[in-house]
Order: sequence, then C-alpha cells, then structure tokens
Amino acid sequence: MQKVYLGFDPGLSGGITFLNEHNQIIVCEPMPMFDTAKGKKELDLNGIVKIIKRVQLDNEIVMVGIEAVHAMPKQGVSSVFKFGTGFGSLLGIVSAMELPYKLIMPRTWQKQAFESLSKADTKQMSSIVCERLWPGFDFRQSKRCKKNHDGMTDSCLIALYIKKNY
Repeated sequence: MQKVYLGFDPGLSGGITFLNEHNQIIVCEPMPMFDTAKGKKELDLNGIVKIIKRVQLDNEIVMVGIEAVHAMPKQGVSSVFKFGTGFGSLLGIVSAMELPYKLIMPRTWQKQAFESLSKADTKQMSSIVCERLWPGFDFRQSKRCKKNHDGMTDSCLIALYIKKNY
C-alpha cells in the first residue's frame, strides 16, 4: 500500500488530485459536478466520496490539503454562498472520512510553487509549473479543450505542497 497526498482546489471549477510518494499523479480530475433541475451546476459530493474511496482501496491517504478560500470583492452574494457551501462540504467529507487535513492559503502554496517564475497570472503560472513537473500529462478537462483546466493544475500543486510540508 503506497502513501498518497490529496489536494483540493474547491469550487465548481476546482479540481481533485492524488499524488504518491514519488510525486506521480494517481488521480487528477476536475471537481465532479451534476446539473440541477434548474440547469445549474452543483458539486457532486457523492462523486467526490467515490473518488476518495476508490483511491483508498490501494493507498493510504497521509494528508489532505484544501485551499482555504474566502469571499473576494465584487463577488455576488449567491456565488459567495455557493462557493462557501462547497468549501464547507469538502471539510465535512474529509472530517467524516477521518482524513487528516490542512487548510492552505493560496499565497502560501503559490509562493512555493512559483518561486522560480516571474510574476504573472497565477492560473497561467500553475499551468506552466505543472507542465514542467509532469510533462506529457493532459491537464485539459476534455480533449476538445484548448487550455489546461486551472482547477486540475491548482489541485496538483496543492497536493505537492502538502506532500513537501506535512
């Protein structure tokens, strides 16, 4: 049984990544979602649990890193509420599954991940760093996408931060 580290980038455009002890990606996916009756997207909490349980069959989850999110200026009340609900749901899942976790501020993991890059857009920098660390891995949400999924790249770097620091 190998040890793995889980990184979460919360939110509807977030991601979930498991890295092993050798920094190899075990799972890297966009956050599971489903469409509501009103045609809106919601986090698929059961889907998140299923991914975790699938990985737990053959691996020991050593630590979970969850990006500590907060409201940003000019965000709408309902979007902030939905975002906070998703974040709280992740905390609930991890706690209920009795997994050790740490909340990590975005600046904290980004400082470590981007130390060799000049200042630019953090989503673009996540993509650059991930392509360097895991060449050949497809970080797109689907084959039709032209750009890497920033939730997937961010969750990879959060998992890597957790692995290096805990």
